[in-house]
Amino acid sequence: MQGNLGCDARMHNPGVGPAAFGVLTDAVLSNWSCSVHEGFNTFPSSFLTVAIDRDQTTALGVKTFPDESSGLPYIVAREAPVATPACVEGSQSLDIRDRAVVNARAISTTFSMGVESILNGNGDVAGNATLRDRARVNGTLRVQGTVSRGSNVVIGTLVNPATVTVPALQTKSFTVGTGTTNINGNTTLSPGNRGTVNINSGTITLNPGTYNFAALTVNAGVTLNFSSSAATVINVQGGLTMNQVRYNASTPSLISWYSNGTIVINSTQTPAFPGSLLAPNGQVTIGARNTINGCVQGRTVSIDADSRINGV
Repeated sequence: MQGNLGCDARMHNPGVGPAAFGVLTDAVLSNWSCSVHEGFNTFPSSFLTVAIDRDQTTALGVKTFPDESSGLPYIVAREAPVATPACVEGSQSLDIRDRAVVNARAISTTFSMGVESILNGNGDVAGNATLRDRARVNGTLRVQGTVSRGSNVVIGTLVNPATVTVPALQTKSFTVGTGTTNINGNTTLSPGNRGTVNINSGTITLNPGTYNFAALTVNAGVTLNFSSSAATVINVQGGLTMNQVRYNASTPSLISWYSNGTIVINSTQTPAFPGSLLAPNGQVTIGARNTINGCVQGRTVSIDADSRINGV
């Protein structure tokens, strides 16, 4: 920063700054008696020049611009960072419990990691973060609030304080059916609107497409078969609960699970749970010793002990 520039009058917008500053014309900037008092000799490369003092021709920091103007920058700005969704997001809170492993970027308002838990990716926290004994972040952790650490905590790079904005999670509206259906044997389902569905036994083949349920519970011992070549979208208006289910799904990226209520994934039998989970208005609970081959996003997200989130 350089001061005591005198009462210069000829100001100019060279047109290289963020678009929002286009309203600052030369007429607006100039001829204010003392239009500028200080200028920037240097500034971070992430900032762009908005306005220059053209009366300064020899001062340290004078620059020449594509419109052939030259002068000393005195207004600089940068675009506000855009909040982008992370593969693992708890818009209100994210709790990674003891020995759980997350292999993806994570973002939340409040954030906690249990004993010996691991985040293999970057983390962004708009509030406070708590990392218990021997928790590890193999990436950059950006925290806007306070950071509480137990013993032997490892963080690749800590940025604190940081400015973090948690993006809003996408919500859906869809029509569902009525009534309650109990499925107790081998069945092939086709896409469509259904009421409350309880799948209690058997092997269930889901043809690809979009399913809209009022509520869905799949109980222990059931096997779900998914297409390996076309997308399957499961939307649930209320609660979605999966209890010790087997899955045949060779392409998890083709499967998505959505709930306007809560999602509970209890102990998944081999192989791993396929697809990404989204509950923007409720809690997502990943029970102990689960592996999720997909993303996990919700208003609150709890990843229980010894579970693993692999992302997509």
